[in-house]
Amino acid sequence: MSVSASVRWGGLILLTLFITACAAWQSTYLKEATGSATQAEVAERLGPPQTSWDLMTGETLWIYQYGIPKASDWGGVTIVGPALTFGKGPRCTEYVLLFDRQQILRAWMRQDCRPDA
Repeated sequence: MSVSASVRWGGLILLTLFITACAAWQSTYLKEATGSATQAEVAERLGPPQTSWDLMTGETLWIYQYGIPKASDWGGVTIVGPALTFGKGPRCTEYVLLFDRQQILRAWMRQDCRPDA
């Protein structure tokens, strides 16, 4: 293997680790925050949500989206968080958060972004 190929693969591995680490912190934070963090605390940590809905039950849904730039797709490998997806995988991860009437985070889920997002 040539030096330039080694450098290219080394850079790809480092970039993959960096993006993976960045994508995973939201899940780690949300696991720790569920049942105790307020909307204000979540907004302080994650920023304002891209979308929010007040439900008829008095609860609130927040949606955060974190995308992977198109330039991060090399040779059919797309980085989507703590894992690699081979082929043309999703380039965006969405977190849906549910807050109760007292504005405490009660539940959340991670999913691929909706096609219309």
